[in-house]
Amino acid sequence: FASVTIEGDAHLVRASRYIHRYPVEAGLVQEPWDWSSAGAYLGLTAPPDWLGTATILEMFGVHRQQQEYRAFLEAEVDETTRATCKEWQDGVRPCGSDP
Repeated sequence: FASVTIEGDAHLVRASRYIHRYPVEAGLVQEPWDWSSAGAYLGLTAPPDWLGTATILEMFGVHRQQQEYRAFLEAEVDETTRATCKEWQDGVRPCGSDP
């Protein structure tokens, strides 16, 4: 378990990707929507009442939000992000600033 302060929109999106990709990276499932709430973000399942998907999906534009988020989940992590984040593990860990 780790706890970090979300430091802005970019960090929030990286943290969301980490949460949704972790079961895949751990070898537990084939696709993120097979286990996590990613299915709700992609419109494959109805989100539970407590899950608000709008904040993250709005960051992917007005149109095609779910398709853009799916592409984001499936994309490789860029090397610049990986190189600048000393805590990056398996290419998916979201990182904040040193504090």
